[in-house]
Amino acid sequence: AQLGYIPDSRAQAMRSLRTKTVGLLVPDIRNAYFAELAYTVQDSLFEAGYCAFIGTSSESASRQDSFITSILSQRIDGAIIVPQGEVTEAMRKLIEQRLPMLFMDRHVEPQAGGLEHVPVVDSDPKKGIHDALLDVRQHGFHSVGYISGPIIVSPSLQEREQAFRTVASEIFGEEHVFVESTGFDQSSCASVMHRMINVGVKALIIGYSPDALRVMQVMAQEGLVIGKDISLISFDDVEVFRLAT
Repeated sequence: AQLGYIPDSRAQAMRSLRTKTVGLLVPDIRNAYFAELAYTVQDSLFEAGYCAFIGTSSESASRQDSFITSILSQRIDGAIIVPQGEVTEAMRKLIEQRLPMLFMDRHVEPQAGGLEHVPVVDSDPKKGIHDALLDVRQHGFHSVGYISGPIIVSPSLQEREQAFRTVASEIFGEEHVFVESTGFDQSSCASVMHRMINVGVKALIIGYSPDALRVMQVMAQEGLVIGKDISLISFDDVEVFRLAT
């Protein structure tokens, strides 16, 4: 230590066959939910003596596969992946390594098999959506809107939308349920919100927290008050939400 010597981790890995590194892939680090997830996982790994090799897929299967190829070349000791929904060639190679790994937040379609040993840490959106819709109903609303986010690129958002459609139709009836999706950059949030308002929707449930932040921004710009002009419920525990309630 006095000489300032820094051990070469690559040389150590060649001797021990371990790098003390775990690959962590999330879809979008700008999303507060995934930023908090990455921070928490990285902190837990550090406490256990491991480093996190963090990447983002930007909801792209090709970017996911590039990251997987990269971490395999780094001889990682394990992987924590928020997957893109299907078993790609790179994902198959990762699974075949039989490294300690798990999927978070999303499932992978099991059509290719070989997933039996891969655990999944996920949540079922149906109960939360059911409770949210009952709360909307109890507050006297007779219709409800749902902004589902960029569902084309996100299996978990697709699951949330389907759960909403099923439960909302049971509670409000299909004719009183309005659903629209947005793009990955939230640029369409304002127009979606205005269309909801124009058909008489006063209660919105939002399945993608960046969309909720954008809706709140648009409401502030237009002088609309949350809870008075429009009631909002959103997925994810984003800190700024607490300032608006």
